[in-house]
Amino acid sequence: MTTLDHMRQAFGASHVNGSSPFTVKAGRTELSRLCADLGFTKGAEIGVWRGKWSAHLCKDNPALEMLCVDLWATYDTYQDSRNQTDKLEESYREALAVLAPYRCTIVREASVKAAQAVPDGSLDFVYIDANHGEAFVRQDLEAWVPKVRSGGICSGHDYIYRAEKPHIQVKAAVDKFIAEHKIAPVFILAADNVPSFAWVQP
Repeated sequence: MTTLDHMRQAFGASHVNGSSPFTVKAGRTELSRLCADLGFTKGAEIGVWRGKWSAHLCKDNPALEMLCVDLWATYDTYQDSRNQTDKLEESYREALAVLAPYRCTIVREASVKAAQAVPDGSLDFVYIDANHGEAFVRQDLEAWVPKVRSGGICSGHDYIYRAEKPHIQVKAAVDKFIAEHKIAPVFILAADNVPSFAWVQP
């Protein structure tokens, strides 16, 4: 059974086989279990914040080695309420504590720079959840998608448009990226309050 077959089964989406993003009644819980069931051992989260999602992935899969990348620092083009030194330092300390029991390597560095040290095709999956501005999401996709091996999973958070939060531009960046690279099928995990996207690396 291929990764895509496993994904269809896990997401209750046996019918999915086209080019448009498909909304499914699954969420990050199903994604985490899928990665564990597939025996994935090398993953990365880009944009870690307090470390809870990486910890969840590791709890589901004790064999998992996670690369946890986040700058945890303020900068002018980070358009988020978290862009405060005190909040970022607090979240960094919490991430260190939350991830300490697991096989996690924490990299406090800008995403694109951190990607330069990771060989192409060396990861089983990546989950992108960093700066949500379109240009930054695009940079993260271009930097990290090649790091995932064929048959691995590329995924990320905040695939949504909300008028009250115009700085969240993930959907626009992802839609353009998958169209340009002719990636299909793409799953939108809509069971959570904030959807994630996921596809199998060709």
